[in-house]
Amino acid sequence: NGNIVNRNNSYGGISDIKYKENITDATSKLEDILQLKVRNFNFIGDESKQIGFIAQEFEEVFPSMVDVTTEKLEEGVEPETYKSIKTSVLTPILVKAMQELAEQVKELKAEIEILKNK
Repeated sequence: NGNIVNRNNSYGGISDIKYKENITDATSKLEDILQLKVRNFNFIGDESKQIGFIAQEFEEVFPSMVDVTTEKLEEGVEPETYKSIKTSVLTPILVKAMQELAEQVKELKAEIEILKNK
């Protein structure tokens, strides 16, 4: 499907406007982001501490951002499936949520100023 899966999540994607159409503002994302569970873990057989998400939990919030890959390891053995998260897609969602938070802070500051001046 063209997706890249790796352990360090370091890659980029084409984002040039000349390849895009039907561009609109994104819908609110803050409530969705607040539902995500950030977990500490290590991969089985590797003691290195990691921080991230569990795909099965993540897909409850963003189902289209989770892929299922089937991998045939050897002949005569049942293929193995695993889930991965399109973490690069999370970046613009996080930016949108931060923008929403910034707007809320701005509104609260304005309310505080009004209360101070009374």
